[in-house]
Formats: sequence, C-alpha cells, structure tokens
Amino acid sequence: MMIRHLLAILPLVALAACAGGTPSPVARVSDFGADVRPAPHSKVPAPVKAGRYGIAASGSTDPNATLNWCSYSGTGKAGCIQTATAVASAVNARVLASGGASASQMLTTPSITGGTAAATDLSAALALATGATTALTPAKRHSQTYSVYDFGAKCDGTTDDAAAINAALTAAGKAGQGGTVMLGATAMCRFGSTLTIPDGVNLAGLGLHSSQLKPLSASFSPQISVAGANSRLSTFQLLAGASDIGYPSGGAVAISLSTSASPFMNSLDSVWIDGPCIGVDMAGNNNTVRASYINFVTGGAGCYGIRVGHRTTKAGTTDPRILDTTIATDQSTSGRPDADLEVEDAGGLYVVNGDFLYAKRGTIIRPGANQYVTWLFGINTALGDTNGAGGLLIDTAASSAQVKGLEISGSWTSNAQGPGVEIDNTAGGTIAGVHFRGHRAYTNAADGFDVAASVKDFVLESSHLCGNGARGSAIFMNPGATRFRITNNTISLACDGQTSNSGTGINLGGNNDEGVVTGNDLTGLATPIAATLSTPVPNLVIGSNMPTSTQLLSIPDAATLALSGTYDGYGISTSGTTITGMSGAWNGRHVTLYSANALTFAAGGSAGSAICNDFTSTANIPVEARYYGCWYLK
Repeated sequence: MMIRHLLAILPLVALAACAGGTPSPVARVSDFGADVRPAPHSKVPAPVKAGRYGIAASGSTDPNATLNWCSYSGTGKAGCIQTATAVASAVNARVLASGGASASQMLTTPSITGGTAAATDLSAALALATGATTALTPAKRHSQTYSVYDFGAKCDGTTDDAAAINAALTAAGKAGQGGTVMLGATAMCRFGSTLTIPDGVNLAGLGLHSSQLKPLSASFSPQISVAGANSRLSTFQLLAGASDIGYPSGGAVAISLSTSASPFMNSLDSVWIDGPCIGVDMAGNNNTVRASYINFVTGGAGCYGIRVGHRTTKAGTTDPRILDTTIATDQSTSGRPDADLEVEDAGGLYVVNGDFLYAKRGTIIRPGANQYVTWLFGINTALGDTNGAGGLLIDTAASSAQVKGLEISGSWTSNAQGPGVEIDNTAGGTIAGVHFRGHRAYTNAADGFDVAASVKDFVLESSHLCGNGARGSAIFMNPGATRFRITNNTISLACDGQTSNSGTGINLGGNNDEGVVTGNDLTGLATPIAATLSTPVPNLVIGSNMPTSTQLLSIPDAATLALSGTYDGYGISTSGTTITGMSGAWNGRHVTLYSANALTFAAGGSAGSAICNDFTSTANIPVEARYYGCWYLK
C-alpha cells in the first residue's frame, strides 16, 4: 500500500509544483521516484518504525515533525523525500543530491559541499565578488591579469622561461589597455634572452625575495627592455649577475628604459637588482625609479647603478625621477664601478631621498657632445658616501656640453678618498648655476668643495663642512673662479662632532671676482679665509665672518702694510715708518686700523695698494680705511 500511495500522490505533487507560480524549473514525476516499480510482497522489507519518520514512538504526532515519503527497491533500499519544504525545494532546485550523482542535468543554483566538479566548463558562469555589485565571468574577471604559468613557464630555477614570459607579456599587451603579468611566489624564473615589456603592461612579483628573475647567462643586454609607455615593473628581484653565471661588464644593461622609442611614463617600483654592470638605463620622458635597491653593482669602468640620458641630447631625457632608492656597489679594486649614478643628459631630473654608496664616485654629472643637464632637483640625498675617488663630480666631456641651474638641498657627500664635491670643466663647456643649500660634507680626504675657475654662479649656503682632510681646504675656489656666494656655513675646526685635519677654511686661489663670503663660522682654524688677490683688484664682499670679523689680527708696520687673512680689523705695532701702501685690497673693502701710536700715511704707491690721501692719525684713535681704486683714510 505504501508504494501505491507514493505513486499515486507524486504526480499530484509534481503537478502542484508546476502550478505553484514557479515557472522556471521543469518538474517531472521521475524526479520524485515515480519510476520505481513496486516490489513483490515477498521482497518488501519490514515496515520501518514510525519514530524514524518524525512520528513519536507512542503514536502521537509532533506538529513540527517532517514526514518522509519513501519508495523501496527490490533490494530493500529506500529513497526518501521529505514532504512539504523538502519536496518544494527539490522542485525549485531540481536536484538535492547527497552522496549521489546527477548526470546530464542542468543545475540551477546548485550547492556542492565536500564534493568535486570534474571536467566542468565554467567559462560562462557568473561569480559575484564579496562586496561587489556586478557578477563577472572568469574570462572577464581575469581579462587583464596573466600568470606566466598559464603560458608554460616552469620557474623551477633551471628551465629557460623566456618564451613563456614573453608570451604572457605579449598577451597582456594585446588587450589595448594593458594588463598585469604575475610572477609566482617562492619561484625563480630563468631566462636566456631579453624580456620585452609592451605598452601598458605591469610585470609584477609577490615580494622582493619571493619572486625572482635570473638570466641563464650574463652574455646578453638588456636583460629586460621596456619598449613603450605606461608600463611598470614591481615587487621582484632581478639577479642580473651571480657567481654561477658571471657578472656583466662593458656597459651591459640589466633593465633598459632607454630604447629608441623614447619610453614615456614607465616606472620601476620596489625592484631589487643584484650584480649588474648598469642596473637601470633611463631615457625618454617622465620615467621613474622608486623605492628600489640596486646592489653589488660591479664590472669596473663603464658601469653604474643608474645611468640617465646616455642616448639623448639637448636635455632630451625629460623629467626623470629617482626616488627613495639605494645604490650600493662592489668595493674591490677591480670591480668598483665608475659611479652609483651617472647623469649625461637630462632636463628636470628629480633625485629625492636616495643613498649612493661605495662606487669610485657617488654621483657623476657629466654631459657629452650636445648634451645638457639642466634644472636638476637634488633633495635629501646622499650623493656620495664612502666613495673611492670622490663624492659628487660635476664636469663636462665636450665643449658643447652644458650644466645649468642645479638646485641641491639637504644633501650629503662624506667619507670620500678625495673631494666631497668636485666641480670641474675639463672639456671647456658651460657650467653655470650650481646651488647647494643645507649640504653636509664630513671627513673627506681632500677638499670639502673644489670649484673650477670657469664655473659661474656657484652657491653654498647654510651647510656644514666638518672634519675634512689635510690634503685640502673646506672650500677651495680655484684661481679665476668668479660669481660665487659662500654664506652662513659652519666650517669650524670642530663641528658636528668632527675635527678638521686642515687648518684652512675658505681658500680663494687667486683672480677670484664677484664673490660674496659672509656669515660663516670658521672658529678655531689657523687660516679661516685665505685669499690670493691680484690686479686688477677684484669686486668682493667679505665680512661678518667668525673670527675674522670679531678679532684683531696683529701685523708689524711697514712701508706697505700686509692686510692678510681678510680680517676686518688689524692692530699695528709701529716704529714710525711712513706707510705708502696697503696690500690685500678688493673694491669695497673696509678695514679698521688700531695703534697705540700715531700712524703716518703718504699718498701714492702701486696699483692695488696705493694710498689716496696723506693722513696722520692720533694715538689710540682707530683709522678707517676703504678701498675704491686706492685707500681712502680718515
């Protein structure tokens, strides 16, 4: 009777489901066991106790109980469907399968728990991300993100994955609006030829030591080439050179941003480069290296951590940026590269929050033929630290080269085996407008600053030059250097915890004109300011410096008084000699002469030291002298 009762009611249930206002599912009586044939009475199993179906054992009915309707097979197996909510759910969801299989059926809103969907095409399936408003297909969701593994990369540390990685990069570039190619985590992808980054593509890893790229040899250059615009390299390590593959040399490039296509708006973000000859070669427009570490730059001559503008002329490399980046190099005699940073051609270069260590020189700014380095911003950067030959070198490599309008503030050049800052003009180009504010030059073996004769508009303000070596001065203005301003600096014997090994603060080498030297602290130095003055008499402003403006320098009387040391006041011990000249003149110089005895001056004398008017002083009354072509006394 149970079988007949079930078979009789199931079509009604199915019909009721179809008529119940839910048109989308199709209800079939076969879904509910109507195709189970009645078993012979002899094989029908004994009735199951009512308690199994939610009816109390005592025979009383629980109003909240759920009844199960079952069909029985000849083997005694029971297939049960709950009444009410279970049947309705089965109609709406088509199948509620637990531990079974549903073949060749369309499943609408299926729930699969603890099972496996094999060989299933989900390409058209929609999935809604948490918190999102629009469901996407897998193809749409991953339309701009590619894994190198999808293109056959092994990243097992031995296989040449160049073709696979380039295929992924090409696929990402075809999107027209760019995409991201992901390197695996805790993986080393090897490559035997150049990896080329198309327009708008981001090659990204999952961590500086987690995702690694390593060439199979150091014999090809560049290792990675950014060929177009709006591309990005981020968050991986490039092992450009290593003991097992050798180290590049001879100008070989690890990452090139300097193709003939003039790269535009590309960036390196959080990339670690180990063992290159040239870590990054920059050209083009608005390209950026940010928060990166270029380590163990090696290869000797022609190698640099970053090289800027090698392929361009007339400041054709425009607005490049080097931000929050550290460059550290090989310190061996044979492997030490020429510089951490080499700038050859750039307009509007930003160097901000950098640290450049150990190379022969920290930074070299040296344009060649028709190359210009103009309007540079150097901010809060160690332009050279612990370098072999010097900290910062500014020079020219051709007579057509130009260096103009450099503004450097909060900078550092220290512990060099040569000058902290050296400004030359070897090839006779143009160097005009090099300004330092808030610079620190500590414990350099030679001059803190060494400025060539043909440099114009040099400025050093509010800086600290401490502990420099016996081989030089804190500041040396070479003979002929003109149009300079050295103001408000600390250059004392002991400053910032450093003690100078040189007794000379500021050394004006000779024929220096149109210079201003004021407000400097030169306390404790044997020669605070040394000035070799010559004719024609220069135009200078030197004053208000310590101690030359706060102390008297004692000198003996003579026919020509030697006003050495650029002091503002001199004490003269007289023996009655008539004074006919005073050396050490520059136009506008004002000195005060003190003596316990009367001083006698006679008009006349040689150019550059002549006395304008006869004058006899009164004992213990100071004499004021000003030079404008000759000394005026009163």
